[in-house]
Amino acid sequence: MAGLSGRTLNRVAPDLVPDEIRDAFRVNADQTRQRNRALFDDLTRVIEALVDNSVEAIAFKGPVLAFQAYGDLGLGMFGDPRVLIRDCDLTRTIRTLGGLGYERRKQLTAAQLDLIHRLQGHETLLKKGLGVGVELHTRLMPVNMALDIDYAGLWRRARPSALSGRTMTTLSAEDDFLALAIDTGKDLSRRVDGACDLAALIGSHPNLDWAAILDRAGAQGCLRMVLLAAALARRFFGAAVPDAVTAAERDDPKVEPLVQRVVANWLVEEPDASRRSRLPLDRLRLHDGAGRRVRYVARALALPGPLHVARNPFPRLFTSLPSYIPIKILHDIAFFRLCGPAVTCYRRPTVSLMCSRPMSLRRLSCWSRPKRVSD
Repeated sequence: MAGLSGRTLNRVAPDLVPDEIRDAFRVNADQTRQRNRALFDDLTRVIEALVDNSVEAIAFKGPVLAFQAYGDLGLGMFGDPRVLIRDCDLTRTIRTLGGLGYERRKQLTAAQLDLIHRLQGHETLLKKGLGVGVELHTRLMPVNMALDIDYAGLWRRARPSALSGRTMTTLSAEDDFLALAIDTGKDLSRRVDGACDLAALIGSHPNLDWAAILDRAGAQGCLRMVLLAAALARRFFGAAVPDAVTAAERDDPKVEPLVQRVVANWLVEEPDASRRSRLPLDRLRLHDGAGRRVRYVARALALPGPLHVARNPFPRLFTSLPSYIPIKILHDIAFFRLCGPAVTCYRRPTVSLMCSRPMSLRRLSCWSRPKRVSD
């Protein structure tokens, strides 16, 4: 948030900011811009190599979000570039990235890595010796999140975009919003920058088709995630959200308690054990409809996570989802017996950063939104 904070202070109260603080903000923005530019250049090379090997890829989040939402690479640390490909292109994509110096985690077998990718829907490949990565996605969320994402429609609506003189395929603005909202729901917005990104995306796309967003979210089972994300962006970053969305938010009694819990987590220095124990229940509340909630519970209880697969190497013949389901169930039973009372009773004291007025987060909305850029 340093880049946005510095720009806000320089615009609304430049005379009140000491010169050394303004210089520090400027240096931070320059360093951030340089790092994000390097990430964008790496992303460009990856996209070009995939095109040369007949692999269609969609670039999203990361430095692409910096252009599409903020119009400036110096306003935030956006992390590794994300690339969405089709399942059928996974092997060819990994081979192509290997030719560019990117590699999968060496400590796991290829079968383990394939299964973890299947469960998570993504993996990060790192460039040898540089620590630079690319996040390779075949889905927008882990398989245990019981959503029905319309990937065929997502690919159909994707379009070429000109970013800093480079052309690459990106999501439509409405699908970009849905992807960010799903990310917000997946981790229940543990970081305030997720809501900030959504607000910036809304501000840079004043013609968003909100009716299409609500229709797609309802059909895919993530409507409550969209309402939560829109509520956070509107209340704390001044995003302009239409009346139909705010009315749907008010009509859903589960949205407001979720908003309050998210904000409370933003204002606490360290999450306590009680928050961690609430996460699965809150994720359950975010799923639309009884059928999807049942599917989410069943998958959460039965499907292994990356750690179950990583810690239990099997021969390739047995490295499959059915092999790890009993391990996951037995692990959870043993963990509950050994640690259950401590987890349910333990409350770690935390150092509170609660403000006297939580709504003071509204002050962050004073930064002016940039226009959408195409070069």
